[in-house]
Amino acid sequence: MFKLWAKTAGELQNEIYDLYVPKLYRHLTVTVSTGDRVYYVTGEVKLPGRQLYAGQMTVTKAITTAGDFTDFANHRKVWLIRANGQRIKVQLQRKHCETRPKIRWFIPTTRSRCPAESFNGSV
Repeated sequence: MFKLWAKTAGELQNEIYDLYVPKLYRHLTVTVSTGDRVYYVTGEVKLPGRQLYAGQMTVTKAITTAGDFTDFANHRKVWLIRANGQRIKVQLQRKHCETRPKIRWFIPTTRSRCPAESFNGSV
């Protein structure tokens, strides 16, 4: 049994290798990889949907990766919707606000409001 948390992929590879070589195998190649980490940008952006999380991300960068605002987007009403359903209205002046995996950004039209539904991680 392996404890996966608090270990790097390299540490896990070495632990698995040491467990099986030379006891069961003479040669063994072990590869451990992590799944993609993603966040979502939906609403009035040009390319809504899933985006790859590549480290530190600001609100402005998240919107830019989604092709920027459409002509009908309300720039003053940007919502961060956490995986647990918590909704936070974001002021775009706060460009330092970071995004994380499993977060969805909702950009409404000039007449719509933040959606009431919670976010379950799949879009």
